[in-house]
Amino acid sequence: MNKITAVAVNQTSLAVGTASGTVFVHNIDTKNRGDHYKPIKYTAHSKAITGIWLKHQTSLITVSEDSKFFIKHLGRSPDKKDDYIDISKHNLLELTCVDVMNNKCEADDLECLIGTLSGKLVRIQKEKGGLLSGLWSSDLIFEVLFQPKDSEGKVMSVAYKSNLAIWATPKQIRVMHFNKVT
Repeated sequence: MNKITAVAVNQTSLAVGTASGTVFVHNIDTKNRGDHYKPIKYTAHSKAITGIWLKHQTSLITVSEDSKFFIKHLGRSPDKKDDYIDISKHNLLELTCVDVMNNKCEADDLECLIGTLSGKLVRIQKEKGGLLSGLWSSDLIFEVLFQPKDSEGKVMSVAYKSNLAIWATPKQIRVMHFNKVT
């Protein structure tokens, strides 16, 4: 059995990430067990999955030590490709966790927070009018929201709720408020 490195759960699904970069999505809806009980397996990364965000039966995002960001659209037709974003060229190595800020997991409207092994908290947004496909990240905006001045350690988890970003390192829990203008 492969070592479990990350999990996410919602009302109907459980996503489990492993040290080998594989993610399993289990249907845990007791009303619709049937054939759906067998987990669906995706090879998402070349290294350990360190963070998963799961939306109700539609999509999931995984981040990994391989510096890749993977968006899987569940239930999508097989001829459509998933979105892999290699963000290592942005000096964001070894991603540790992820949370979505706008509760959407669509390439056209992506806005999320990721944590890194070096302790950075980064917001990733889709540039208006940009295209997102394959391994390209040229149409994404990367904004480092927090970079520790001393050795605080890795960002272990991040959450976004009601304009608050909350993240934890081995030494502290931090909170940042966003004044969003819509």
